Formats: sequence, C-alpha cells, structure tokens
Amino acid sequence: MKTDAKEINNQGVVHFLNNNFAEAKNKYMEVLNLDSGNTTTLNNLGLLYLHQKRYKKAEELFRKALNESENEIYALNLGHSLMQQKQFDDAEKFYLKSIEIKKTNLQAWESLVSLYEYTNQLQKAIDVLQTIILTINHQVSFKIKLSKILIKTKKYKEALDLLHSSLAQNGSEAEILYYIAFTHFKTQNFGLAKTAIQNSLVHSPYWELSLELAATIAMTLSDTETAIHYWDKILEINHMNHAVRINKSILLISKKQQDQAIRELDYVLSFNPENPKALYYKALLYLDEKNTFPEAEKILTCLIQSENDYTNKALQILNNLKHKKDGVD
Repeated sequence: MKTDAKEINNQGVVHFLNNNFAEAKNKYMEVLNLDSGNTTTLNNLGLLYLHQKRYKKAEELFRKALNESENEIYALNLGHSLMQQKQFDDAEKFYLKSIEIKKTNLQAWESLVSLYEYTNQLQKAIDVLQTIILTINHQVSFKIKLSKILIKTKKYKEALDLLHSSLAQNGSEAEILYYIAFTHFKTQNFGLAKTAIQNSLVHSPYWELSLELAATIAMTLSDTETAIHYWDKILEINHMNHAVRINKSILLISKKQQDQAIRELDYVLSFNPENPKALYYKALLYLDEKNTFPEAEKILTCLIQSENDYTNKALQILNNLKHKKDGVD
C-alpha cells in the first residue's frame, strides 16, 4: 500500500508541475485516504494550496506534516504560509525552527532576510546576511544584497568596504561597480560616482540600470549632452522606457528644442495616451504657441478631471490663465 501511495503521490506531482491542479489535488487526496499521515503528500497538497493563495488551508497541512515529522522543509513552508497571512512573528518562529532543524538550510536564512526587509527590521536583516556570508555561503550575491541594505540604512562606509572587497570575485563586476557608484552618488561624491559607473558600463555596456544612473550623474554634473547620450542608448535597448523618454523631452524643452521634445512626448502618448507626465509637458509646450494654445487648455482640463501627480499643477495653470483673461476683460 505504501508503494501504491508513493506512486500516486508522484503522479500528483507530475500533474502539479504541468499546472493540472485539479488532477494533482485528486491524486494527493487519494494518497491521504490511504494514509492520512503521509507527510510528503501533506506537504505537496500544502504547496498546491499555497500556489492557489489558499494560505490558511496550506498552513493547516504544513502544521500537520511538521507535527508528524520534524522536517526543515515543512517548517519552512509553514513559515511561508504564515508570511502570506502577514503573521510575521509566527513566520519568523518557523523560519528559525527550519534553521534549528538544519542549520545549512539556505532557503530558511533567505526567507528570514526577506521577512526582516518586508517588516523594515533592517538591522536584523543585516545580522542574518552577515551570518550567511561568514558561515554558510560566500557568494557575491549575498554581499551585494547586504551592501544594498547597508546603503538603505545610510551605512555608506561599510557598504563601500564590502563592495570593494567583493570586486575580487569575478562575474559580478558591473553590479558591484553600479552600487559603488550609487553609494558615492548618495554621499555626493559625484566624481567618484562618475568613474565607478563608467567602469560598470565597461563590463556591461547595455545594462539599463547603469545607463540610467550614468545619465543621472551626468545631469547632476550639468553635462546634458552626456545625459542625452546615455538616454539614447537606453532607448535603443528598450524603446518602451517611457520614463526615460519623458525625461529626455524635459531636457530638450529646457534646451529650446521644442520640435524634438514634442516628437518624444507624442511617441510616449502613442502607446499610453493618458500618461499624465507626458500630457503635462506637452501642454506646457503648446502654451507657448498661439495656434496650439487651445489644445494646451484642453489637455490641462483633461488632467484635472482625474487624480494624478499633475492634477494640482494643471489646475494652477488653468486658474492663472483664467485670471489673466478676467484681467483683460
């Protein structure tokens, strides 16, 4: 019978992996009818419910499996089901239980980090990551993750020391240099930030994140042509990066290159006609021309009819225009 139960369970797993969830559940239930304490199947059915966002049902199954057998995976999955229900203290308890059962269970350690980040217990996240790096796994990805939290908590020197020490590990130079640049940028060391981001782009010339930071640094240094150069590279890679295209158009407006700015804004609006930022800056451009002035008013009126980041600005401009008209009258 146990052999039969194992075979039926495996059939359920195949159905689950093929997204045939009803069939998978039927197989798991068939096993549990044969052996109600089958921990493997209790865990598998719990995973199915977890996937279906039926978190309380998943929790019940993982608890039963863990009560039957003290297993690090069951404790980990129970933690996941509790995390999804925002029962953070209990989730932490079972992630720690999973680690107690098997100290090298990296998934449980990573889950603890995610919990502490989500609940803004950043010092705890730092402590756990330092434990992972010192005792379990020396991969550079954990050092980068730790450096990001150190930056977030404004521990910039610690972040830089860790990042520079990580450069000796090959394979992640572009990402490490990006965060070195970002840290220098946060501390207003713009020259060092510029050097680091240029070095990042040597390793990964088409990484959007580095190109965006490079453009931001260039703008901070008032090097507008270089900023446009980086934005254009991003748009070559991803023509749907509307945020970058709008930023480029705003810079073009400041440089009195209205025709090109309009082209960039119209490109964004051809895909997203209600983009409030693109509409707002198009209206500003249209206000400068007598023949497009009515269209500008029309755009601003549309902006105040919905709640967005530019509603108040649009309303203020329309009120100013009304006061001017009243004054003329």
